[in-house]
Amino acid sequence: MGATANVFSFKFNTLTLHYNGLKREHVHKFCTRFYGLYRGYAPLLHTICTRKEECTRMAAIVKLRSGSWRTQVRRKGKYVTATFLRRKDADEWALATERNIDRGVLPNSPDPKSVRTLTSIIELHIRDHVEVGKPIRRSKANVLEALKISLGDTQIHDLKRSKLIEYGKRRAKEGAGPATLSIDISFLATLLTHAAAVHGIEVYPEEVKLARVALSRLGLVGKGTERDRRPSEDELTKLIVYFNHKPRQLLPMARIICFAVATAMRQEEICKFEWTDIDIQKRLVKTIDDFAASSPPLA
Repeated sequence: MGATANVFSFKFNTLTLHYNGLKREHVHKFCTRFYGLYRGYAPLLHTICTRKEECTRMAAIVKLRSGSWRTQVRRKGKYVTATFLRRKDADEWALATERNIDRGVLPNSPDPKSVRTLTSIIELHIRDHVEVGKPIRRSKANVLEALKISLGDTQIHDLKRSKLIEYGKRRAKEGAGPATLSIDISFLATLLTHAAAVHGIEVYPEEVKLARVALSRLGLVGKGTERDRRPSEDELTKLIVYFNHKPRQLLPMARIICFAVATAMRQEEICKFEWTDIDIQKRLVKTIDDFAASSPPLA
C-alpha cells in the first residue's frame, strides 16, 4: 500500500511540475528518476514526460517458468529481446541496449567492446554474410579457419604491422607460397575493414597494408607460379587406378577426374549438379552460374 501511495504521489508531483510550466528538463529528469524506482510503471511515465522518445525505456523483464528472465527492449522504433539466467544480467543488458540505441548502434549489433580477438571478428564476418543470404564459400571458409588457428587468439589491438610480418615469415617457413600468403593477408584486410565499416569496431586496416608492402619487399607475398603444362595421360591413369583400388573410397573420384578433364570444370561446379540438371537421353548436363559452355556433353 505504501508503494502505491508513493507512486501516485510521484505522479501528482510530476503533473504539478508539468502544468506549472517549469522547464521541460526538470520534468524529464523527474520521470527518469521515477522510472528507475518503479520500472513497472513505464507506460504511466510515457504519458507524463515531455520528452517521451528520449527518456522512456520500455524494457519489459519477465520471469519465465524455467526460472530464466526474458528481457524485451522497445525504444525509438527498435525492438530486441534476450533471455538471461539472472535478473541482474537482464537489467544490465537492458540498460546497455537502450544506451546503444540512443547512440545509434543497431540493436542486433555486438557491443564493439565485446569484440576483442580475431576469432570474434571472423565469426562476426561469417554471421553477417549468412544473415544477408551470402554464406562464405568453401575456399574462403578454409582460409578463415586457418586464420583462427594461427591468429585467432590475438587481441585486435595487437594486429599491428610487426605482428603480421612475423606471421608472414612463420607461414613461409611452414611452406606457404607467395600466392597463399597473399590470400591470407587479403582476407585479413577484408575482415578488419568489414568490422570497422559495418560495426564501428576500432581496428587498424592500414597496418595490414603496411605489412603487405613489407612482405612483398621480402618476396614472401606475390603472384602464384603459373601452370605451364597439363597432366600427362600416364599421370591421369595412375590417379584413376589409385582411386579405383581404394575399397573404402565412397566418392567416385575416378569418374570425377574423367569428367573434370572432359569438361574443364572446377570441383565446386561438378559437385553442384543435381539430377534435374542432367539429360541422360541427350547426354547433356545444364550448368549453373557463369560457366563458359551452357550444356557440355557428358563423357
